[in-house]
Amino acid sequence: MRGQASLEMLVLFAAVLLAVSSLLYLGEGTNEAQVIQASARDGAGNALSRLQRECGGEARVGEVRMEGGRVKIYVMAWGLSCSENRVAEEVREDALRFMWKAVTGSFPSTVQPLRTSRGTYDVEVRVEVVKR
Repeated sequence: MRGQASLEMLVLFAAVLLAVSSLLYLGEGTNEAQVIQASARDGAGNALSRLQRECGGEARVGEVRMEGGRVKIYVMAWGLSCSENRVAEEVREDALRFMWKAVTGSFPSTVQPLRTSRGTYDVEVRVEVVKR
């Protein structure tokens, strides 16, 4: 009888351990997505700050959202003397750099999409030029 009780406890302990491990695994994916999204916003803000100093005018990060493995960044700009393509490219590159820094702890030597154990993340930037 005593051996049966410890077998039941072992099965119960295994079930609890399995449930906790599953929840931990699911939670890590959510945390990774939030960290990547926040770091992409920081990188976009960094690029826009630099572009405002170089080109004049103003620009703001309007929205950052995740759709699958793609981070979509919406930028509003007015009065910048540089092209929309330059703004989009520099925002994308800085967002990717900051995403790499957040996940790996260091900036990459070359800009490329971020690969993690949960997938590959890339950045898409849309620039809207606002007329005042």
